[in-house]
Amino acid sequence: MSDRSSEELIDLQIDPDIRAKIATAAQVALDSPAPLVMDIVDRGTVILAARTLKVIEKVGPVDSVYVYGGNFHSQVYCNFFIQHLHGLRVNL
Repeated sequence: MSDRSSEELIDLQIDPDIRAKIATAAQVALDSPAPLVMDIVDRGTVILAARTLKVIEKVGPVDSVYVYGGNFHSQVYCNFFIQHLHGLRVNL
């Protein structure tokens, strides 16, 4: 990696609009997901669901989980997340 590439990466990380740019890219990727995107979504939702279940374990039994955020507006993403929650109801 050249010094210029390193500087560009650092600049990208401090860009105040980086979250919006990532969200836009994620939305496009989820609209017609390639196999790599599906793999990333599956791996990410496994981690998120495991963390969610760990919180539920600490706070007590619940029958549903409320979620928010752009990725949950994607049916693909939401379906993977729900699959890893083992029967809990998910409300957007």
